[in-house]
Formats: sequence, C-alpha cells, structure tokens
Amino acid sequence: MKRDDLEKTNTIHGLVIKILKKNKDPLSMDEIAEYILKNKKLDTKTPKNTIRGVLLRSKFIKKNIYAKYELID
Repeated sequence: MKRDDLEKTNTIHGLVIKILKKNKDPLSMDEIAEYILKNKKLDTKTPKNTIRGVLLRSKFIKKNIYAKYELID
C-alpha cells in the first residue's frame, strides 16, 4: 500500500503518518501515542506497545538518533 493511501485510513499507521506529515518535526513515542489514543480506541492491554510495534514495522517511518520518529522521504 502506498503512503498516500495509508494516510487516508483511520488505522494506527495512517494516523501516525498523518501527524508526522502535519508536524514536520520528529515526534517522540509519547507524543505519537497521546495523539493516537485521543483519536482511536484500542482494545489492548498495552496500547503503547501496539503503537510501537506498528512504528517499528513501518517502511515509511524511521527512528532518528534522538529516539524520535520521522517520515522517510
């Protein structure tokens, strides 16, 4: 799936891409999790770990040297 198509969805991955594109600056895991949990209800015992798993598997998002996530151009 293309990044533009994912951005239009209401999935965790789509929401993360949307917020990173909107902010332009890299965001920490806590900032991303706060945004996701405001906009989407997750029925898991560990929602932050679920979000972290999506971030780590994404081919559109990378972690920089300051432990913040940013979009890959």
